[in-house]
Amino acid sequence: MDNYSVHKSTKLSNEILPYQSIFNNSKKYDIELLKKKEFDIFYSGKLKYPLLVKESISINTGKTDPNETPIDRRYIIDPFREDPTLPPNKSFTLQDYKNYMAFGGSMGHNAPAGQHKTSMDVYSETFLLSNITPQEIVLNSGLWALFENWCKFLGKHNKLMDITVFTGSIPNKSNYNLYDTKMNIPIKMFKIVCFNHIDFPNTLFMDIFVCRNSPYYINYNKSKQDLSSYIISHDQIPNFLKETHLDLNRLLDFYNLNKDYKLPVSNIVHTSIFMNSTLSLLMKKSYWFGKMVYVNSLNELENNWKTIQKYEKQFEVLDYHREYYELTKKRYKDKIEGLLSGVPPKSLQSITHQHKKSYRKKTRYRK
Repeated sequence: MDNYSVHKSTKLSNEILPYQSIFNNSKKYDIELLKKKEFDIFYSGKLKYPLLVKESISINTGKTDPNETPIDRRYIIDPFREDPTLPPNKSFTLQDYKNYMAFGGSMGHNAPAGQHKTSMDVYSETFLLSNITPQEIVLNSGLWALFENWCKFLGKHNKLMDITVFTGSIPNKSNYNLYDTKMNIPIKMFKIVCFNHIDFPNTLFMDIFVCRNSPYYINYNKSKQDLSSYIISHDQIPNFLKETHLDLNRLLDFYNLNKDYKLPVSNIVHTSIFMNSTLSLLMKKSYWFGKMVYVNSLNELENNWKTIQKYEKQFEVLDYHREYYELTKKRYKDKIEGLLSGVPPKSLQSITHQHKKSYRKKTRYRK
């Protein structure tokens, strides 16, 4: 095992270390810490979305307390709502996100709803807009779902302890005008995944997954998806910290996670995820969200809508796809009638958009 010493932990806890010190620009982005029942939100009042959300993973992640009513999202109306602890000028509204959806956006959970089903109260907190980030719909329903499921599977490893996931966003340098909504849409999103191992008490296993906030079309016919290409190398961490304005060691100290040595998670667990029928279907649905948004004409949109209806039985419900179909049709008609103003996100400026990884996998962790 090729280890390296990064930092002698100061052993400071969140009882001593102020949360503002975790970010180098906490005042610029008006960051405040919102503590929920099962996750912490480092929320930006200026951007109106979280810069970072911390959650823990265990064998019980995604399970409902035996004394509570079972939670099945298929039969529950998503309780999205504004966080009552935030003033209106520091939060987007549901209408703001509706406007964003017309351009291929979605309400992206940081702490996933499916991983916080202990009770309805806990589950409901994940739908607070303080836990939501403007996220491209193909990414949200596809690759991002694979990240979330891979993290959840870590809880089944009986030798892993203190599994912690930090989900965050890298803000754009400019805002977009989406109808009458002004919105900063993150240019990238990431997950910092770390854990301890019972056999290596002085080592923290950690990796950082980064992707652009753009469409990633996943081959839903493959039996396995390798997520390692989204892990940044040790050499790329300084640039990542510059972009996020994070002080990684202070973040780890804040949650008493820091160790004298750090190693990649791939030294312990596989970074591939096996595609069961449920995940394969999710990726197929994700592909068809793209077909509802990224079209060159209304005629192409109508043809795609006719085709997707053939999958109605397989998809069980087409309500969300129908909503994007109707919003895209409205966007095209508004453009024709001169009612569409502002500059759309880059993913719509080029319909044939192909994502390019901003981080190329190079040398992994080393001394």
